[in-house]
Amino acid sequence: MKRNMPEVQPAASDTTRSRGEGTVSLAAFKRRVAVGQRVAVVNNLYPRLSGERTVDQVQTRRLATRAEDDGVWWADWPKASLARVEGNTLHFLSDADPRRVIFSYTFHFDAGN
Repeated sequence: MKRNMPEVQPAASDTTRSRGEGTVSLAAFKRRVAVGQRVAVVNNLYPRLSGERTVDQVQTRRLATRAEDDGVWWADWPKASLARVEGNTLHFLSDADPRRVIFSYTFHFDAGN
C-alpha cells in the first residue's frame, strides 16, 4: 500500500534555492578560493582599501588577503543571506540594507567550474 506523502521542499536559503544557469551557491564559490589566487577588492566604505590582493589564508569562517603595502586583511565569510555571487565576484551585502554592497571580491578563476 503506497502512502501519499507530501513532497519535501528544499530550504529557502541562498545555498539551496534554485539558481539561474551559470550561477553557484556561496558554499560552492568558497570551495573555489585557494591560497595564492589574485583577487580585486572594491571597498565601497573605504575606497583607499580597494585594489589587487593575494589570498593569504582560507579558513572555514574567514579569509585573509595580502597587499604588498597594506599587510594582511581578514574578512569573515558572509552569511548566505548577506552574499551575492555574480560570476567570479562575491558581493558582501549590508545587514542593515541587503540591497547595499559593502565590498566586493572579484577572483581570477572561473566560478562556474
